[in-house]
Amino acid sequence: AILEAGLKALEGASLGEATFGKTKDGMAYRGFRVLHVPEELKVLAIPEGAAITAVNGVTVSDSASLLRTLREQFKLLKHPRSLLVEYVHAEVTHACEFRIM
Repeated sequence: AILEAGLKALEGASLGEATFGKTKDGMAYRGFRVLHVPEELKVLAIPEGAAITAVNGVTVSDSASLLRTLREQFKLLKHPRSLLVEYVHAEVTHACEFRIM
């Protein structure tokens, strides 16, 4: 249910926008800034304002590249699937692993 909700939200391009900036350490980044987190996706714990920069090492720059990357990863990975999402929030880099059974 969470996966379908995330893909649907990305298809509608209602979650965020392309962004770029620098971390507190001065590292440049480019990614997809999450401006709105639908209620059903809040369990993922990626906060509003976070810029998703990569999924399983694949660079993300906007909603289209994030959607494409997620779909490609789901085709490539076997069960249980594991996604490592890297993001920047409040100018600090973070990573979160999600396991899909």
